[in-house]
Amino acid sequence: MRAFFQDLRFGFRMILKSPAFTAVAVATLAVGIGANTAFFSLLDAVLLRPLPVENPQQLVLVKAKGTGGSLSSDFAYADYADYRDRCRSFSGLAAFDALPLTLSAAGSSERIYAAGVSGNFFQVVGRSAALGRTLAPGDDRAGADGAVMLSYHLWQSRFGGEPGAVGRVVTLEGKPYTIVGVVPRDFQGMTRGFFPDVWVPVTRTAPFEFNPDALSARNMSWLGIAGRLGKSVSREQALAELSAVARKVREENPTPGLGKQELVLLPGAQGDDGNLADVSRVSLLLMGVVGILLLIACANVGGLMLARASGRRREIAIRRALGAGRTRLIRQLLTESLLLAVLGGAAGLLLALWSADVLSQFRPQSYLPMHLGMRVDLRVLGFCAAASLLAALLFGLAPALQASKAQLTESLKSDSGAGLSHPSRRGWGATLVVVQVAMALVLLLGGGLLLRSLRREQAVELGMDSRNVLALSVQPGRGRTDAAQLAGLGFNRRNAPGQPVQANADEERVREFFRQLVESVQALPGVRSAALVTTLTPSPGGTRLTLDATDVGLPGPGEVDIDVNWVGPGYFRTLGIPLLRGREFNDEDSHAPDDLDHVIVNEALARLLWPGQDPVGRRFSLNGPGTPASLEVIGLARNGIYRSLREAPPPYLYRNLRHFGLSERTLVLRTSGDPVAMIPAVRHLVQTLDPSVPVYGVKTMEEHVAVMLAAARLATWLVSLFGLVALFLASLGLYGLVSYAVLQRTREIGVRMALGARHGDVLRLVVGQGMKLIFLGIALGLTAALLLTRLVTGWLFGISPLDPLTFAGIPMLLVSVALLACYLPARRAARVDPIIALRVE
Repeated sequence: MRAFFQDLRFGFRMILKSPAFTAVAVATLAVGIGANTAFFSLLDAVLLRPLPVENPQQLVLVKAKGTGGSLSSDFAYADYADYRDRCRSFSGLAAFDALPLTLSAAGSSERIYAAGVSGNFFQVVGRSAALGRTLAPGDDRAGADGAVMLSYHLWQSRFGGEPGAVGRVVTLEGKPYTIVGVVPRDFQGMTRGFFPDVWVPVTRTAPFEFNPDALSARNMSWLGIAGRLGKSVSREQALAELSAVARKVREENPTPGLGKQELVLLPGAQGDDGNLADVSRVSLLLMGVVGILLLIACANVGGLMLARASGRRREIAIRRALGAGRTRLIRQLLTESLLLAVLGGAAGLLLALWSADVLSQFRPQSYLPMHLGMRVDLRVLGFCAAASLLAALLFGLAPALQASKAQLTESLKSDSGAGLSHPSRRGWGATLVVVQVAMALVLLLGGGLLLRSLRREQAVELGMDSRNVLALSVQPGRGRTDAAQLAGLGFNRRNAPGQPVQANADEERVREFFRQLVESVQALPGVRSAALVTTLTPSPGGTRLTLDATDVGLPGPGEVDIDVNWVGPGYFRTLGIPLLRGREFNDEDSHAPDDLDHVIVNEALARLLWPGQDPVGRRFSLNGPGTPASLEVIGLARNGIYRSLREAPPPYLYRNLRHFGLSERTLVLRTSGDPVAMIPAVRHLVQTLDPSVPVYGVKTMEEHVAVMLAAARLATWLVSLFGLVALFLASLGLYGLVSYAVLQRTREIGVRMALGARHGDVLRLVVGQGMKLIFLGIALGLTAALLLTRLVTGWLFGISPLDPLTFAGIPMLLVSVALLACYLPARRAARVDPIIALRVE
């Protein structure tokens, strides 16, 4: 230990002796280590960090595999109940859901998000309450009093963190709920990235869903299922039993249109990260990018260490002459490298803290409010320490080995060298420059491909005019759903229709509110038109019906996916969606007979059902052969973008808003000027009509569309930024190597010029030797890029991973920058005075 502390003291003196070298090395390492630490904290937040529950490794998630291999997290409540009661391989199976609610208190309302969970949820996941008690199975029984748990954040913000909040009554969707407990601060449930405001029994959320038979309908999938494996039960054993139970349930409860379902059990220790799929892909991509950046930073600092070690040859030779062995010298030099890495890691940690704050502002695209929950904890600190130690070995080992094997006699005689011209002294430095150039080229090519892909995606035709459009959501209340709504969703044949329920006074009030809202907004100065819609597209959410081909009059067997949206009069005019034939909805359609529903189809649906024919005036049904053709097409709309900017337009059906339950609506309005200027007036108007109605999701249509590109834009700009940083570091390393070579060869250059060499000859000599390294690095980088750029194929849109424009332009950019890095020291070499140079020893 005494020798180690001696090495530390000597190392501190050496790095303080060269402040410029230390500052450059620490700054370079800070960039590499800080970027890796920041993106590890992102990856940890979305993928790696286990849930703060008891024995998270015992948790599993139940998924259903679709025909295309995709995994679904949605199950019917009735199926869940059978799985829970019949499976013995699990100590418990719990169900969970997420939905928005309106919380009313003290004469005001606010929009919150709830987690609907089965009564055994907290017992299954293994987490107790921070205050009060958790929800229990008794709270989940039909007819039980409403019980609710608050999130720690809502408890603090709404109730001031008072322990007396437990036992109070709050109003959710107009119904009383008693607060029974508070969820711990760090617990978010099973849905990764979603932090609910309240937790309610899942049976109490079922009436809020669009199907009143949500607890019994087996073709109504809306719940996620998580389980805890029993003692000594493997995941394979549990899956075998669960699959057998599922087959038995299907045999006992045959449901037309529902075939066999293949179940899958996935590890649940990290929760369900399906809503963070885009962020997970970004995180994995960027971890690879910043890993390359760290290698470039280490290569850069390694080059600086080699140059510094060359200047210390006489010192090292003297120490060897005094008896220091090679191992002792290597240890001393590695200790200095470790000190630099520690300083770089400390600076990088500060950079990571700032970056984490910036990255946490990113909001993934989802129908739920998602938060990344990034934090710098012991796991992140441990990663930062490990990265610093790895960096010390990467940039310190080669210079230490090179410096410690210097020839004793030669080093004591002279410090002169041949620089680039002497292979024994240029090998490591030149190799590091070649590696830096190759890796920088890979990052620049990746950034270039993503940038061109982003531009293609931004140029996608949306099928509407998003300029000067404002959107906001309101939810005055949820009326009871009747059989007409079920028919509107295509459930009539598979669920007993029953008799329509007469609208009560509250439902009439809600309908009148929506009618007055549209009329009043249209009367505002600066508003050209307004309309209501249930799903604002493009959006990953919405309703998609998976029907038998025979249900829509097509030859079977097979399935057909049809996306459905409910819109009000004026919707197409407001959003600028072209109608190719027919007309859009009007007020008369809202009062049409119940047995006739006017609809509008897009080109894809018309092509599917009536290829080459005019769809206007056609009638069809979503409920299969033999049922009345109750849908009449009144318009043909141009294809648009509905769920993703990269998708081919799916068959899309627009239905009249009167056939949808009285849940939330999104109001869209087109203005003659800046739509943002209309926000205060619209908010005031809503409060005037009904002060208890919350207004949320306020945004322009251009902002809404921009969210679709958020993940691609984040990945593109960060990869491009890191590519430019890598280019700067590689150029800096090249500049340092060539400058050092010029300094070492001053006498040689003087002799050449004294013998008649011209300025151009010296320029060509120095630049030529530097550019040889560049071209070697480019060749190596292109070879690596041909293999690695295929990894970003899933990110690209409209271009090939071998895009010729990118693969031609990026190397030219790198050559131009490298040429400048070589030219500056070469110009200085060409100005050497031969007389002065020949005097230098």
